[in-house]
Amino acid sequence: MIKISWSILNAWKSGRKQDALDMVMGKPTPDNEYMEKGREIHKAVSSQKLRLLDLIDDSYIFEDMEPAEGKRQNYFKIKLSDTVLFSMVVDCLSIDGRIVIDWKSGKQTSSSADPMQLFCYAYALGFKGIEIDRGIVAKVNDDLTLGGYSVYIIDADKKAQAAQLIAETASEIMKEL
Repeated sequence: MIKISWSILNAWKSGRKQDALDMVMGKPTPDNEYMEKGREIHKAVSSQKLRLLDLIDDSYIFEDMEPAEGKRQNYFKIKLSDTVLFSMVVDCLSIDGRIVIDWKSGKQTSSSADPMQLFCYAYALGFKGIEIDRGIVAKVNDDLTLGGYSVYIIDADKKAQAAQLIAETASEIMKEL
């Protein structure tokens, strides 16, 4: 069985095949200042449960550690087939609202981010009985303010595109291993 994540899919489809293979093999990837800053911003948004969008209410679950149990919230490992395990961390999730939110930092704008990440998350969460029909990419500025957002309707066609991308990429990677 191969473990796939959005980072692996994105690296592979953008032509960084060796990076993707290294991630699949569990090799550590070198950090850079942008990655470190991004993790800091994600951690601050999560730990402070910042309601950067007006729609965020108490039903939203932020990626975090559960204090009582010490396990990660919004971390999913989902068996999609006999050969593919999809691993993901959803930055912010509303099961009631059927919404996933992904925070972006750095120079990337919300509209320049690839919405396929949201489609993959929605597709995989369906295997857990969590139906997602909207995804939001939200840009978080360095000062933890909202720098814009893009909303995507996620229908059966978008989930089918995600399923195809995951299956084809996993197959291509397995041939290289």
